[in-house]
Amino acid sequence: MAHGYLHFLAHRYKPVIDYENQCQRMPISEQLAEAFPKYFLMPTSSLLKQFNDMYQTHGKFTPTNLLTLAHYYGVSVQALTYRLEEMKLMPSGTWERLKK
Repeated sequence: MAHGYLHFLAHRYKPVIDYENQCQRMPISEQLAEAFPKYFLMPTSSLLKQFNDMYQTHGKFTPTNLLTLAHYYGVSVQALTYRLEEMKLMPSGTWERLKK
């Protein structure tokens, strides 16, 4: 939904062109729309504060903290984990290890 919302906000006065399967590289407008939801739903400053607060309270960041934070932001644990990995707050590959 946030992906579509970004298209509406940024491109509502431009004609729509469907690039699906037509080119190797994703157009910049589509790259922006793909990235927008994670920043909209899990803003960097807010997420960093929440993560640090939990880390300081518990002395570490646990899977339970991950579930709590995902619920707080209204996102999946997978989406949150990838976002935390991207922010270098969790090691790369954490989601893959948690799935096992």
